[in-house]
Amino acid sequence: DPTNWWRSLYINSGSDDGIIENSPVLSPSGLVGKIEQVESHRSLVRLVGDQHCKVAAMLAISPRQGKYESAHGTITPGAGTSLNPRLVDFHHLPVGTEPEPGAKVITSGLGGGYPRGIPVGHIIDSRSSASGLFAEARVRLAVDLNRLEMVWVKLPDQDVSATEEGM
Repeated sequence: DPTNWWRSLYINSGSDDGIIENSPVLSPSGLVGKIEQVESHRSLVRLVGDQHCKVAAMLAISPRQGKYESAHGTITPGAGTSLNPRLVDFHHLPVGTEPEPGAKVITSGLGGGYPRGIPVGHIIDSRSSASGLFAEARVRLAVDLNRLEMVWVKLPDQDVSATEEGM
């Protein structure tokens, strides 16, 4: 999609470096996206907030927010994404969930290949969904995607037993 060019980037590591599709891409601040395509020496990263990079997320647990332990949802592009790419939507939260502004959002570890606990961002505001069946919120991403200088890719854990057997 030529109108969505700013929601992806290439990194100079590829299959020759052990990169595989769907691996999480991180920065020191949190989640950047996931590997979408892999070539020998470069890989395409689909950034958080892109319509093809949905993220299973949850509210981070804190003593004040213990009741939201099961507040899981999905990070999707926000309505104002073209104006502010750091704003995304947090959909499908349980009815009655009213996260406070500033509450932290992390990956939930459910589906999508992201391990639990990677910072995604923090809540800006929340509301009931149009259908009234869910709650939803706006999230400001932890990572400023316009100022990335370095990222790293979480590679799958190597099978240590296979290495030891070869010795």
